[in-house]
Amino acid sequence: MMQNNINNLFLAIKKNQFEFLLAAILVLGLAIRLYGINWDQGFSYSPHPDERAILMKVEEIHFPGLSKLNILLDKDESPWNPRWFPYGSFPIYLLDITQSISQKFPATDQLDPRILGRWFSLLADLGTILAVALLSRKAFGKATGLIAAILVSFAVIHIQLSHFFAFDTFITFFSMWSLLFLYRVASRGRQRDAILAGCFIGLGLACKISLLPILFAYFTAHCIYLIQTLKIGCDDSQLKAACHKTLINAFTGVCFIITIFIITQPYAVIDWNRFSADFIEQSEMVRRIRDYPYTRQYIGTTPYVYQFLQLGRWGIGWPLAISALLGFIWILVRGLSFRSTMAILFFAILAPGLLLINSNTLPMIAAATMVSTLVLLFSYLLRPKNHSGGILLLSWIVPYLLITGSFEVKFLRYMIPITPALAICAAALMVNLCTRFKGWSMFGCFILVSIVIGITILYGLSTTGLYS
Repeated sequence: MMQNNINNLFLAIKKNQFEFLLAAILVLGLAIRLYGINWDQGFSYSPHPDERAILMKVEEIHFPGLSKLNILLDKDESPWNPRWFPYGSFPIYLLDITQSISQKFPATDQLDPRILGRWFSLLADLGTILAVALLSRKAFGKATGLIAAILVSFAVIHIQLSHFFAFDTFITFFSMWSLLFLYRVASRGRQRDAILAGCFIGLGLACKISLLPILFAYFTAHCIYLIQTLKIGCDDSQLKAACHKTLINAFTGVCFIITIFIITQPYAVIDWNRFSADFIEQSEMVRRIRDYPYTRQYIGTTPYVYQFLQLGRWGIGWPLAISALLGFIWILVRGLSFRSTMAILFFAILAPGLLLINSNTLPMIAAATMVSTLVLLFSYLLRPKNHSGGILLLSWIVPYLLITGSFEVKFLRYMIPITPALAICAAALMVNLCTRFKGWSMFGCFILVSIVIGITILYGLSTTGLYS
């Protein structure tokens, strides 16, 4: 009876309840993020330093009149040039344009730019929840999609950063939608999916250049499609056609990445010297080549370990953090023999991580992450079943984690781009455990899963008290 009830629960989700339950999750997520959105009411400025700096840049720029469009290409004279690239330009332009439109309507002409910006951040995070549900459903099933959506919806780090107009929720949104379309590329090899993935990647890079590791997932998705074609079996002409199709799709997607990035952040090209200077400055800041007072708090912290401890303690809670770690390991090793597992763990994670702890220069970062990605891709060949969804997630999580975890500076918000992917890993493991076992073992797994979800929800709800 107990096993039948649990099976019936998953069956109901699989049949016709997915859309309704997802809508309910999104409504709850909206309510939690909307509550206390004006948490700094009474302040004449934003107490959040990054948000304050971004809003100051929004105030400084404006699009020139039609008679002065020619100065747009003049980096020194153009009023559309933010002359500031620690963050990307796309959200700055988005808020400025929206403000300009809202000022034409009496009901919204006095709208606080802080609140308007936070609405964009909030909506971006809701879009992330939707992308998580859709990607999880495609790769692992409907039950996984709903559980992952719940976990992200109530994750403390997502609720917190949705209350600021910083760009962390934006790059997380674009990374997850990129992965969704890259999964379709890996499954079907359609050019339109490569184009859409390219558009989302381009927009994400125009929010923050730290999204660059998503290119490893882009590479992996096209390779997986080609490998699947080879596994099916084909003659020389079919092989040549598949390779040609993959190369054309990949090239087309890259063209869209570059084009969208230049359109939404044009002064990365027009004002290249300042853009590259800010990029180098940020790169040296996170590696503490440059010393700033606000980064000294991380002196002596342990790479990789510190981020996990902080994520568990403050970001998502220990139940979800441990579940995410176990889910990540499960997806990494499933379908592999013991020997293969040890080899993949060493060459894809341990060796690159040790190299980056020893030296995280830009060339070393590029080499270590490329080797890790190639090893993960090779592991796809060793697995008896089609694990394209898991490999695609790993091709985003592992390079990003190798790079970010090696930084001397370890702001917790640096982890949010991969927390939705880690939530998917956790949800996939939960569903696998609940459906694999029978009897009391199945009931025990169901109780554990319920505890993880319940505590994550309680953590999220308790966070709202900060904004009351």
